[in-house]
Amino acid sequence: MHPRLGLALRTAIAGGLAWLLAQLLPTAEADRYAYFAPMGAVIVTSRTVVDTARELLRSVTALVLGCSLGLAALAVMQPSAVGVAVVIAVAVLLGGWKVLGPMSGWVPTVAIFTMVLGRGQPWSYVSAYTGLSALGAAIGVAVVALIPQLIITPLDEAVRRVWVEITLRIRQLRDDLRRTDGVGVVGTAELDRARLRLNERLSEVDSGRRINRRTRRHDVEGRIAQARSVSDLAARLQDFQRRLEDLGDEDGGDDRTELNTRLADTLDVIYQSLRHGRSDDLEHSLEPALSSLDDVVHRTSTPGAGRHSISSLVNDLRKLGLAAGDTIRVSVRRSDDSDHQDG
Repeated sequence: MHPRLGLALRTAIAGGLAWLLAQLLPTAEADRYAYFAPMGAVIVTSRTVVDTARELLRSVTALVLGCSLGLAALAVMQPSAVGVAVVIAVAVLLGGWKVLGPMSGWVPTVAIFTMVLGRGQPWSYVSAYTGLSALGAAIGVAVVALIPQLIITPLDEAVRRVWVEITLRIRQLRDDLRRTDGVGVVGTAELDRARLRLNERLSEVDSGRRINRRTRRHDVEGRIAQARSVSDLAARLQDFQRRLEDLGDEDGGDDRTELNTRLADTLDVIYQSLRHGRSDDLEHSLEPALSSLDDVVHRTSTPGAGRHSISSLVNDLRKLGLAAGDTIRVSVRRSDDSDHQDG
């Protein structure tokens, strides 16, 4: 099931149950303001239990702050242009509390509703607003807990996206090193965004797997291991690129040309292995390529700090190659496990 469809179904179930239960409450306020219950369910229902529970706490906090501010305003003034403006200003300031997160906008909304609609019976309105909204929010948490969602497809897509960005980045670095005019500027925005999205999807699946009985059927452990490995590989690549940029394009004569050539050859070994998903070729070719790099470093005429920078660069490249090998092996193992389960 697509994650958006799963979220829609859970939210719909939570909203319907919240409306039904609100109608069953034996109070006039519950009957009059029953719509607050499904509103609360819709606000908090998210993809995972952890996220939904977090939104429940945030929404209740926002409701309490907004209602308190609205009641305080009614105690000292009647709704007017100036009064509403003052309440909005104070509510927006209170909404800046970072604990509220995306629920910050509810503080001024609830404050205005309480101030304008709660005239005459403010406490009845506030109790109905907070109580029914909290009821709906609690039902949302219960529905997500009872029908948890495994966000498998977005995680797989995020892994694929980061893998593609890694291979593209390595290929570009390789080609730049082979050019006579040195390494060009390689943007980091796409890989940064892809890795951030991957880590978000990984966190969602990791929190949802603990209460979902379908984790074995979907090989969630294997997917999580692969996602973490790919994320670590992206971090290694970013470390290597920063080290390469710090080294700069200063002219080192024949030594620098040879160094760039060996770096490019080693990157090509890693690139081809990632592109074809084969760790055997990487294991066979990586160490010889790195040994050639070490020989260049030992022979280089670059003094002191420059030699140390080059050695650190080669060390980061070695870590990148080893991380690539681990990632390929984890991915191959997960693919084999999936085929075995399908069989």
